[in-house]
Amino acid sequence: MPIEDVFRSCTQTPALLMGMTRELVPLCPAPVADIAVFKLINQDAVFYDYLNDHVRGDRLLVPQMTIKDGIIMFRQVSFNSEMR
Repeated sequence: MPIEDVFRSCTQTPALLMGMTRELVPLCPAPVADIAVFKLINQDAVFYDYLNDHVRGDRLLVPQMTIKDGIIMFRQVSFNSEMR
């Protein structure tokens, strides 16, 4: 699945189904923000669901930082050094 479809499936589609389209806005200058930053890694992986069924993949999205209401809630220790 193309990465754009993955993000759409995890953000836009649920927002539409829950009637929350006003809460889902493009990234733009604002006093506060809720943002999740990920790093795409090419690596073989096996993903399991709650029934223990699995599917194989060749890419991982690794969380690097989460910002909620403009406050950093999580930051991968190596995140800043990877940006240099």
